[in-house]
Amino acid sequence: MSGDPQPTGERPAWSQRMLGAAVVLLAAAVLAIEINPVTEFFLRASPLSERGGLLWGLRPLLSIAGHGLLILIGIHHALSPGVSTRGARIGRCVGYGALLLELASLLPCVAMPDALCGLWFMLINPWTALAMLIGSGCVAWATPGRRLMHGCLAAVAGLVGLGMVAYWTVTPKQADDCGRPSVRADACLLDFALRERDAMLCEGIAHDSTRWTCLYQLAERARMPELCARIAAPCRDRTPGLACEPALYRDTCFIVVARAFGDAGYCDSIIEVQKRQSCKTALER
Repeated sequence: MSGDPQPTGERPAWSQRMLGAAVVLLAAAVLAIEINPVTEFFLRASPLSERGGLLWGLRPLLSIAGHGLLILIGIHHALSPGVSTRGARIGRCVGYGALLLELASLLPCVAMPDALCGLWFMLINPWTALAMLIGSGCVAWATPGRRLMHGCLAAVAGLVGLGMVAYWTVTPKQADDCGRPSVRADACLLDFALRERDAMLCEGIAHDSTRWTCLYQLAERARMPELCARIAAPCRDRTPGLACEPALYRDTCFIVVARAFGDAGYCDSIIEVQKRQSCKTALER
């Protein structure tokens, strides 16, 4: 795969340096976006129990590793543009292409910076992170000498070591740990409630919408439709301007329960007429 070093005749050295520098800056910018999800990863109870499976649960860590290695590759490209190998060029194309795809997925956030603007990024990020890891590995393996390979291995080992230390020292291991300082208490209780199928843990969540989300997700997963009735006022969070909408979440609960059981009878408990009819129509098909 590595082959013999060949002059990279496609572009002059200065353009390759600029390309490497641009990759470093752009990858670092995307990496900065991922810092908060990584923090949340370690401050929740069960970061690997996401419904998308292991790959989705590890998404923040894969993203950090992928972008971090791509930054190393970009630095090497900027500092050593003179010679390359076929394998290194292919690896850079894979890694740089994945970064370009991520940047394209973030373009909606420039035009419409709302809460859903990063949806496409969230969907493709696990796969682009894997592509960056594979591409960076190809470049490190195919580059003459072993400095780049050793640098990538050291970076990966450092990330793994830091992750293990953070997990064992910070991440809650049982529901009682959710009350520790710095832990995201509501998210922690939500994770443990869903993992242990314990509705009482949902009741300990302070934020109303998170508590109700916990109840309707548990109603679906544990097949406990009676939990929908527990989504009700009074609201605990009295922050000015914050809406108290238990009916909205209760309707959602009956919708997901009706779909989970395949029983249109649960649709009758939905208050909003349009949602009730849509629920029945979907199940009668």
